[in-house]
Order: sequence, then C-alpha cells, then structure tokens
Amino acid sequence: MSVTSFDRLLRGSLLALPATREDSISADRSIRLTRADRDRLEGKVNGGGSMASGGGGKRPGLSAKMDKRTPMRRFGIGADKSGAHAAMAFDSRQRAIVKVHYFSHAGGGGAALKAHARYVARDAATRNDPSAAHAPAEEKTETREAKARAHAHYLSREGQAERTVFYDARTEGVDGAARAEAWARSDKRHFRVILSAEDAGRLHDLPAYTREVMARAEAALGTKLQWIAADHHDTANPHTHLIIRGRRANGQDLVIPKDFIRYGFSGIARDVATEWLGPRSPADERRALDREVIRHGPTRLDRMIAQQLPEDRTIRVASLEAANGDPSTTRALKERARELQRMGLAVEVKRNVLAFRADWREALKAMELHIDIRKRLMLGQSKLRQQTLNHLTRGLLGR
Repeated sequence: MSVTSFDRLLRGSLLALPATREDSISADRSIRLTRADRDRLEGKVNGGGSMASGGGGKRPGLSAKMDKRTPMRRFGIGADKSGAHAAMAFDSRQRAIVKVHYFSHAGGGGAALKAHARYVARDAATRNDPSAAHAPAEEKTETREAKARAHAHYLSREGQAERTVFYDARTEGVDGAARAEAWARSDKRHFRVILSAEDAGRLHDLPAYTREVMARAEAALGTKLQWIAADHHDTANPHTHLIIRGRRANGQDLVIPKDFIRYGFSGIARDVATEWLGPRSPADERRALDREVIRHGPTRLDRMIAQQLPEDRTIRVASLEAANGDPSTTRALKERARELQRMGLAVEVKRNVLAFRADWREALKAMELHIDIRKRLMLGQSKLRQQTLNHLTRGLLGR
C-alpha cells in the first residue's frame, strides 16, 4: 500500500475523533484500527502485519516504509537531516531555540544531578534569605524525589512561589515541586526543555505560546504529554523551562525520537512564533547575524565553520563560505572566524590562515555559562541592594 493510498483512505480525519466516542475505526474492509487507549493506535493493514504508534518493540513494517518515504517531512524539515541547507538559506520564519535534555531517575543519572540539585536549591533559598548564600551544603544523601523537588524549586526562582508560578496545559498555579516529586517516584525518566523564541519579548503571553507549542508537539508525536512550565525573565530574552513527564497516559515510557528533538520541537516553536509575530525580513536576518558574530557563546555560525574545518582544524579565512553562497552569511562567517581569533580560540599560523583549538566549541559553551553566572550574581546583588535601600527607607519614614 502506498503512502498516497493510505492518506486517501483516512482523508476523513477519522483518527482525530475523541477516544471516548469509538473503540475502533474502519476506513474500509482492508483496514481496521483499534484504540487501546487514548494515545495509542494499533491494528492490521490488508490482513498483514500489525502497526502501532507510541509503543516499544520491533518497528512495524508499514511505519518503517512510511518513514523511509517521508522520514523528516512530518517534523517540518527537508530530507537533509544535517539541516545544513536550511541553516544556510534565508528562512523568513521567526527564530526559536528549544533545548531538550533527558534525565534518568536511577543510577548515574541521579548522581550526576546531585551537585546541580544542591546548588539550585541554595539559589532558590538566597532569594528569600540573602544570608543563606553562604550556608554550608547539607551532606546527607538526597533521594530522587528530593532532587526533583529541588529542580522545581530552582525553576520557580522563589521559595513558596513554586506553588503559584508553575502552569501546565490547562491550569495556572500548579504545585510544580509536588508534581515533579511524584513523577520522580513513579517514573524512570523525565525530560527538561528550555523554550526560547528569539523575539520572546514581543510574544507578551508566554504561557499561551508554550501551550500552543506543546499542543502541536503532542499532535506531531501522536501522544499526550504531561508537563509543567515556568517562565523566566532573568535574562535579556524571556524564556520558558519545562519538565515533561517520562511516562505516557497508558503507563508506557515516553520515548521522543531523536529527529524530533533535533528538528521537530524547534520547527514547531518557529512556526507558532511566526504566526504570532509575522515573518522576519532580510534586514532582521542581517541584524541577527551581526549579533552572532560577536556573541561569547555557541552560534549557528560556529556550526557552519566546524562543518568546513579539515581534520587539522586549519583553514584560510577567505575560503569560508555559506553553502548557498549567500553574501551576508559568508561575510558573517569570516567575521566570526576573526572574532574567535580575538577570543583566543584560534591563532593565525599564516597570513589569513587560522588554526582552531581542539576544544574551541567546548570553550564557547564555558564562556556562555560563565557570563550567565555573572549576570545572575549581578542581578542578585542588585536585588539585595534594593532590599537594603527599601529597609532603610522604611526605617527613616517610621521615625
């Protein structure tokens, strides 16, 4: 059966019917699909092998054939998984970054989170009690439930505010710490997501934007997602932190395809932002490139440079070029290479020939983290000074 004929059989959008209405769907005598639960479809096609979505086990034949024919189209990108062509060509959609991290609740995964959980718990405490900034860290062993609560505590950025700043698909004021703790107790894993639209300040309603992105992600993945989110405005660009439960409504472990993590989430986020804000102009793209040239952190220009570096990481600056020959991107690549040289991540071994350090991309990530920490420290000091000033003012007025 071809993909075209399969689409024709289901043209009536019968699969979109609520799970509570029918237990089975019949497009014709050759195909029958049954709903075992609200987020799983399974059945047989033409009396042959079974097909299922969202479960584990061996990959069904029909699904594999469909993936081969349209492997990435369902995630909104072209057939080139590297994304190189899409990255080089001008895309009028709004830009957005979605970072997805997977965390196991057992073994090494829990141990790796220990130091981070302790740090973020102290960070939350200092926002209510500045004297706690230098409090000694507790040495007792933390359970995975405590680590989950600590992470939610961190995302809330305020002690008791964790009961009000979180929201989910339908509700405001969710108790994020309690929910994260419950998930850590019952599930094997969870996903942490950072959702950041480039022009998030103009979105005005981050919760509505986040809910729309997650609703479309559910539709693309074919499964219901349980998640909580908190918006952060402590950086130059507002962004959203999400915790996605690692279990589906039917009790199975949630598995998100790598291709969707790499391309699907960001594609959806870009589409929604574009619908809300309108398309970007070539002038917007040039300004974005100018910002990336001088950024002390990873950029898409760095990925383009890395793709063109030979094994010895030595390259002539003049040879750097955008894949599609776009002059603005080509200019930005050359300027970025020189900026990386000024940062000490590359040296000029010959005239106009740069040799990059082996760890130059890792060093960029470290720079970004260092700058983020400094900004947070400065923000904390500013808040502490303001609190002190307010206290003195109240004291003087009370005399």
